[in-house]
Amino acid sequence: MSIIKTCKLGSVLLGCSLFLVACSSKEAENFEVQEEVLHEEVVEEAAPPMEGKWIVKSIKEKGKEINMNNIKKELFVEFKPADSVVVLMFGCDTVVANFIVSDDTLSIGHPTTTKGKKCTKAEINLQNKVNKSLLSGAMGLKIDSQMQATLSQQDFSMLLEKTY
Repeated sequence: MSIIKTCKLGSVLLGCSLFLVACSSKEAENFEVQEEVLHEEVVEEAAPPMEGKWIVKSIKEKGKEINMNNIKKELFVEFKPADSVVVLMFGCDTVVANFIVSDDTLSIGHPTTTKGKKCTKAEINLQNKVNKSLLSGAMGLKIDSQMQATLSQQDFSMLLEKTY
């Protein structure tokens, strides 16, 4: 028998012996608590999933924040992971597309856009900038503990906040 197998067998026998002694003594309850602590696992929390409605808090282009004061409509991104669909509402039109989250990356597929809403020039300009960036390839994705997500790509970034 190898040394490793002998050590494992010895450890098992020692553990069983300690268990029997503990069960026969008045301190059996303390041993059970100690046993649980010895086998406690450290579980890392996974990043929260991109699901539900996220309100747009700010948008930056080339490091400069875009003024959204002239935008009267609610700007949001809504993720529906069960259908792998994301809904983007940035002013005039509603954009619907497939999405994939992989590690720290968000990829949005070919969109379908609803048209026909009345829009201001500011809303049209904002929507064009956002669509150009969001729909042009994979974006970096970071979610912090306050449930704020940052989407970033080259000279573009957007801060989203989860709503409940």
